[in-house]
Formats: sequence, C-alpha cells, structure tokens
Amino acid sequence: MPRYLSASGMKKCIGCFTCMMMCAAVNRNDHSISKSAIRITTVSGLAAGIFQATVCLACTDERACALACPTGALRDREGGGVLLDTGKCIGCRACVAACI
Repeated sequence: MPRYLSASGMKKCIGCFTCMMMCAAVNRNDHSISKSAIRITTVSGLAAGIFQATVCLACTDERACALACPTGALRDREGGGVLLDTGKCIGCRACVAACI
C-alpha cells in the first residue's frame, strides 16, 4: 500500500511537481515526472488547491509490485523496496496497480 504524506508542509504545496522531478533525477537520472516514485494529486480538484503526495513505502516484507510484475523487472532491495531492471520492464504498469 502506498503511503500518503500528511506533513504540515503539504499545506504549502502548490502542485509544481518539483519534488517529483528531483526524485526522478536523483534516483533514475531522468527529469521526467513519470519516472518518479512520488505522485502529487489533488484531493478535491485544482480549484481547492489541496494536494497530497503518494510515495513508495519501500516495503520490507511482501512487495506487491514485484509480485505483479510479469517480466521480473523488480527485485528486492536490501533494506526494503525494490530495484527496477529497465531492460526487463515493458511499461505495463501492473506494479503501480498492485501497489495502490
């Protein structure tokens, strides 16, 4: 299950996606927000301006995302979470659906 950030700082979020870009840049060497492990969404539409962040839990026990991957592109990472083998990934997003 993904975790929702409820930090007081989320009240200051303007939905610029900078955190998503930096996550992708640091962890995937790519500035595409689609490569980020953070997802910023609106709670009640853009007009309300209330955002929430969904982040990877880096599960330490059963990793639903890895189990759902049909190609075995996700493997356990020491300390929790998973590592992605981009050569095996077919972009089916089954891992995303399994996590949420």
